[in-house]
Amino acid sequence: MRYFTNILHWISSQEHLYFLFGLLFIIPNCVFLFTEPLPVPVGLASIMMPFAFWMGVLLLARKPGVVVWCLLPKIILDGGQLVLLYLFGESVIAVDMFLNLTSSNASEASELLGNIFLVIICVFFFYTLPTLWLATRSIRMKDRLTAVFRKKWAFRSLGLFGVGVLLCFLPSLQKHSFSLKNDVYPVNALYNLYFAITKANKNANYSVSSADFKFNSVRTGQADGKREIYVLVVGETSRAMEWSLYGYERNTTPRMKGLDGLVRFADVVTQSNNTHKSVPIILSAASAENYGVIYNEKSIVTAFKEAGFRTLVIANQKLTTSMIGAFYGEADTFIDMSTFNTGSYLTSLHDAALLPYLEKELDKSDEDMFVVLHTYGSHFNYHERYPDEFRIYTPDKAEGIRQSYKKELRNAYDNSI
Repeated sequence: MRYFTNILHWISSQEHLYFLFGLLFIIPNCVFLFTEPLPVPVGLASIMMPFAFWMGVLLLARKPGVVVWCLLPKIILDGGQLVLLYLFGESVIAVDMFLNLTSSNASEASELLGNIFLVIICVFFFYTLPTLWLATRSIRMKDRLTAVFRKKWAFRSLGLFGVGVLLCFLPSLQKHSFSLKNDVYPVNALYNLYFAITKANKNANYSVSSADFKFNSVRTGQADGKREIYVLVVGETSRAMEWSLYGYERNTTPRMKGLDGLVRFADVVTQSNNTHKSVPIILSAASAENYGVIYNEKSIVTAFKEAGFRTLVIANQKLTTSMIGAFYGEADTFIDMSTFNTGSYLTSLHDAALLPYLEKELDKSDEDMFVVLHTYGSHFNYHERYPDEFRIYTPDKAEGIRQSYKKELRNAYDNSI
């Protein structure tokens, strides 16, 4: 009880709270010192400069808690960064992570958040809530920072910031080109957010920027007296190392192995690990090195459409907020199954549900067709991705993403393949 009383007494001083807030604001920076591959001087500078900056900002009010509440978005950003550091052990919030917030559906998001809920709760109760509680305490206190104290620490903060800047340009750092937007949190996270917003705006403006584009595609030949139907199946979160077709010890692709005329590409790698970037690259002439052309050119759907094919897209994911949705909107018929009522916003249809709609559309006419089937694939929760008859490997029910459930997770993932 005495220790608790002493702590309460210590945080009853605005000066003590001022220093405490400064330390709380650089917790992510301190973690990055040990996780990021930076030279030691730059690592130290990436702590000193933000610390000095926040110490200066906190002096803008005589009660630093006022500034803390004004910086609520920063505190929320810190919380998200700490969750990601726990999950991945390194790296700042990336552009793709921000874009995932707008391109994921309720089912996909709930499955992920449900399995990191404990981490989110811990960060909230051990970082976010205490910081805001201390800020509220600061505001309610009669005590204020004196003019002398604020002036003194304004100069000290400026000096500390200058030392940090000098550390970034030591002669020993010849192999490292220091960049504020790459090396210092939260500047790097905010830059990624800005880049994500810019990219989202380009996505939204796609219909205008690509309006005049034409492939001028024509058919130079046609099957003699036969209807032509081309089907492009877009898979999701499926890795080759889990396919028996590529040497996996479990027989996860028996039906593919039995196909006549199957061509297996053995030396292929995806150009991105995120759906909203990798799939548009698959559907267009863009590449990771030349991604910008995606905003001025149209997709393979339009190429087939110009060549005289009726085009059809059936998708089992929410894609309308990304470039994928824009590409699919070019089709003569776009069936968005993510809008169908499954009884809950937190569940999705099995991918086999695509097939009756495909059959129905094929039977509508005898036209030549180009079809894209976009699956939900092997997203977590894996055991929800297939019906009972595909429960080949058991047990396949995992209560979360933990080492203790490795066997269940592997079984469920392999069943989904």
